[in-house]
Amino acid sequence: MTVQRSFRPNGWLTVLTLLLIALFARLGVWQLDRAEEKQQVLSAYAQKMSLPRLELNNKNIETVESYQRVVVNGQADAEHQILLDNKIHKGRVGFQVLLPVKISGSEKWILVNRGWLPMGQNRNVIPDISVDRSIQRFHGVVKLPLGDEFKLGDGNLWDNNWPQLIQWLDVNEAATHLAYDMVPYILLQSEDDADAYIRDWKMIASSPDKSISYAVQWFSFAIILLGLFLFLNYKRMPPGER
Repeated sequence: MTVQRSFRPNGWLTVLTLLLIALFARLGVWQLDRAEEKQQVLSAYAQKMSLPRLELNNKNIETVESYQRVVVNGQADAEHQILLDNKIHKGRVGFQVLLPVKISGSEKWILVNRGWLPMGQNRNVIPDISVDRSIQRFHGVVKLPLGDEFKLGDGNLWDNNWPQLIQWLDVNEAATHLAYDMVPYILLQSEDDADAYIRDWKMIASSPDKSISYAVQWFSFAIILLGLFLFLNYKRMPPGER
């Protein structure tokens, strides 16, 4: 005998299921958007890397673009360096060292990210970050404060002790405490410049493929949930209703 079934969903369970499906689908779309953004960053970076280095000066300070390779002549303020805390390299905790540099022939300053150094026994043991205060040439890549990399907030505890230890970098906040006229970007120093800092720069935290993989997972959750909802709500009809 053929078993007859009818679709009899529960009201509140239907609403909950539809909300979850919409949420999963929205998360999938968000991850696809993230993948597209990351791909655009990688494409822009690759394009800029093919261009010759730009000598940063008063004529181009305001128009330089993110990921542009530049060289900066400037004098370092060795006494007022900044340690960006909780930076991980190959499983080890350390700092990224930010050096204020006055651009030659200009009243502007730029923060040069010298790279990563491992933390000592604790955060009170500051690594050797001494630097020559004479005019130097700094090679690197311009990085504009995009996305969440430069986080705004009140959590950094600035004081009169240098180097400063901060949890995130806001260029405007740093400029205020240094009392310098800062350009609104930083320079990721090139590994070709001499010293022992590690400069394994990554323009994005993870690849576009990873975001696409996450998107597929979220869409799969939505499809599976829809299938379970349909399966569980096609119920056998009572004999009197057939």
